Amino acid sequence: MAQGPIFKPSGLVRLATITKVDTSTMSAYVTFRPDSPLGNDGINQVLVQLPVPYLSSGGGFIGGFPAEGTPVYVSQVEGTSSYAVVGFVARDPIPQLKKSATKLNIPDLQRGQITIQANTDGSITLDDDSITIGEPKNSVIFDTSRKIFLSTFDQSYYFGQGSRVVDGVVLRDKQPANNYPSFLRESDPAYDDTLIVIGMDPVANSRIFNSGTAVRNPARVEKREVVYEYEESANVYSNDIELEFYKTGVFPNYNNIIDRRAGRADALSLSLTSPNYLMESIKGTVVDIYGNVIDLNRDIIPLGKDKLSSFNIKSTASEQDTFKNVYEQIKRQERKSLAFHFEINSRKETTGSGPPNVNNKDNYARARSRFFMDVDKEGQLKLNVPASSETGNIPLNIRYENYSTVSPNTESNNTNDIVFNSLYKDILPESFINSPAISLIDETGNSFGPIDRFSNKNSPTYVQHGTVYHNINETCSTLQINSFYTPVEYVPTTFLDLVVPLQTIVSTKITVNGQNANAGGRSGSLNFDGSIEINVGANTVDRQSLWLDTQGGIVANVGRDLRNVSVAANMDGEVLIQVGGDTVPAETERFKNSNTGWVAGVVDIRVFNSQKEMTIFRIDDNGLSVTTPGSITYYASKMLFRSTASMEFDSDNLILNGRLVVKDPGAGPIR
Repeated sequence: MAQGPIFKPSGLVRLATITKVDTSTMSAYVTFRPDSPLGNDGINQVLVQLPVPYLSSGGGFIGGFPAEGTPVYVSQVEGTSSYAVVGFVARDPIPQLKKSATKLNIPDLQRGQITIQANTDGSITLDDDSITIGEPKNSVIFDTSRKIFLSTFDQSYYFGQGSRVVDGVVLRDKQPANNYPSFLRESDPAYDDTLIVIGMDPVANSRIFNSGTAVRNPARVEKREVVYEYEESANVYSNDIELEFYKTGVFPNYNNIIDRRAGRADALSLSLTSPNYLMESIKGTVVDIYGNVIDLNRDIIPLGKDKLSSFNIKSTASEQDTFKNVYEQIKRQERKSLAFHFEINSRKETTGSGPPNVNNKDNYARARSRFFMDVDKEGQLKLNVPASSETGNIPLNIRYENYSTVSPNTESNNTNDIVFNSLYKDILPESFINSPAISLIDETGNSFGPIDRFSNKNSPTYVQHGTVYHNINETCSTLQINSFYTPVEYVPTTFLDLVVPLQTIVSTKITVNGQNANAGGRSGSLNFDGSIEINVGANTVDRQSLWLDTQGGIVANVGRDLRNVSVAANMDGEVLIQVGGDTVPAETERFKNSNTGWVAGVVDIRVFNSQKEMTIFRIDDNGLSVTTPGSITYYASKMLFRSTASMEFDSDNLILNGRLVVKDPGAGPIR
């Protein structure tokens, strides 16, 4: 290499062009322009120190990597043979390097602006009232004067300790690359380069899948969020693995696996094998990990030309051939896809601490049931609510107030003034059921649950379980042993012998913890303070409006309106009621001794009169029995009484066609 130029007057500068950069020492080789007014003729290279706007031994740094071909001013340090770049030049590089050099791109500057630019697509611009990062079509803008935050990026990701949010076109990792470990599959921007855009036709990998007359294949979009239970960096695994770690302190080595749930393209995979992924929501089009569009039953919808090959893509969409047109078929199938999905990775109490057995179907597979709500693009709703465990919550009818609202600061008397108490209890519950009914107890038999804030502090009352308006324990009270109703007479035998009184209609105590807990099997509590008007349409195949299937019995209390009417119902068709028979198989764990075989049906209708006397109409194993303190009237245009055995009439006064038949024939003739 030729000897470097010698600056004759110290402090003068020469125009040069960067040819090579060493970022480890922030130095570069530069070539001087041959038409420079100072120095030797020809092209000479020297090693120069690059300027650094800020550098600190503590690690602080502001700087960049200047590209080859960048024109600079170089000066010699006084009294040494060292050279330094003292400034960048806003002009073309030297002619000899133009072919390999990158043209300088000076942004369109405006008065009052400061711009930091790495390339034409990446810059930070500061002006009087805003900060803009990026270029107009892909930028983030902080407009302080208008108080606006604006982002125009096509794809948005958020990865925090509490959640993961994906917002943009649907991208799926249809062939996961092994060179992307779990953490990179979540946070590395380059991971998007391996993902496939899922379009209207999910089979095609291109947004335009017909090179002739262009057929558009617009990308589907989604806003997908996963919320964690614990901080994401804790890497919480299933309960059996975590329990083993608690006992031994040794954690399994999972370094060689690629965790599917750690990738930002993963969807619809909540499982108690990975319990830290607590809930997932998807808005837009719900697409599985393979890029398939999913319907209300999580089944694959056959979309795209390849799956609808029997349909003519060029057919018109007239009324006659709408079922032969592939576009119409795509739209018809597309309406089955989900527009909204919400799911909770519901916690389960299982034998041991591990996740439930995925192949176990016992008890209707309730151990694997999750709370989810799906809505398809026709607006059809599907909701699944799992049952609680035996030690789970019992939803009580409760109102709430804060401590500072109930007991404000005595000095300020302001309910907005925060007030602490010795119990550190802020939320104070109160019951609003009409009559206490069912007690909650712990495994030792003591009262359990929240304390009603209106109860006596020296003798606190626990909130009880029950219904709001009626005492659920008094449902059908005349059939219960404590208030059993016995008529004066009953034919053919005494009523007490005919009907066995019930001990209770519902259990009066629920054990909420311990091995004998029986608080489970609950899916929700709905309280409506006002009325509900429900209109139910009909299905097409049967013109039926409601299917109701209950595993257990129904206990109901119905009030009355201002006309003293409890139920007013108009049936446009027949009323068919079948009473008795066998029932659904018992759950061996919860209902060990329950009878699922055949039982005789009973219909027992009881009506009080104004004197609090009761008329009873009963159909049971003995037949039909009627008892009433009043009269029984039959009227028909034709009446027929028929019996295959004897027929008895027993009355003190029997009148047939106006003639009296005395009970004792020896008392006198028939008159």
